[in-house]
Amino acid sequence: MKSDRGRTDVKQGNTGQTGGHKSMLRSGGQCGRLAGFSLVELVMVTAIIAVVAAVAAPRYATMLHRYRADTAARSIVAELGKARAFARQSSEAHRVQFDLTGHRLILPDQPTDHSGLRPAVWLERPPYEASFVSVTLDDDASEIVFDGHGQPSVGGVIVIRSGQTTRTITLHPLSGQASFD
Repeated sequence: MKSDRGRTDVKQGNTGQTGGHKSMLRSGGQCGRLAGFSLVELVMVTAIIAVVAAVAAPRYATMLHRYRADTAARSIVAELGKARAFARQSSEAHRVQFDLTGHRLILPDQPTDHSGLRPAVWLERPPYEASFVSVTLDDDASEIVFDGHGQPSVGGVIVIRSGQTTRTITLHPLSGQASFD
């Protein structure tokens, strides 16, 4: 049947395709199914993501503990170096103390910061989230004292842990140098 503008009307339910099948038009005027993903495709992608996450999570946790232990060890080595440098610079003794219950290294002879606190490394706090396993100083000393020449009163070994990762820091008694492995 002709409309008043010269076009042919389409009967309801018939799209003009052979066989009477209904279809929808995609954008751009192409015939076919609707754009999107089937349930099977979504389930498969979700399963793949779950497998990758299950494999990656333990490795990520191990890497994170290794990073935290390394960062804590570097901070302790740096603070021991600062105490040694301050002692040499001022020609006065500078102490380094270890609070094993609070898991912190304290530098009581160094200048306070802007808030009036003495420098300290708090191992239990971010970014370290670590703890002391042991602090073994020569002669059963309870602290390290760097004399005015930067020589330590004792050498020793400090062991820290984050997760299952441990790092051992060694203070050499003759050189005063600290290192970790």
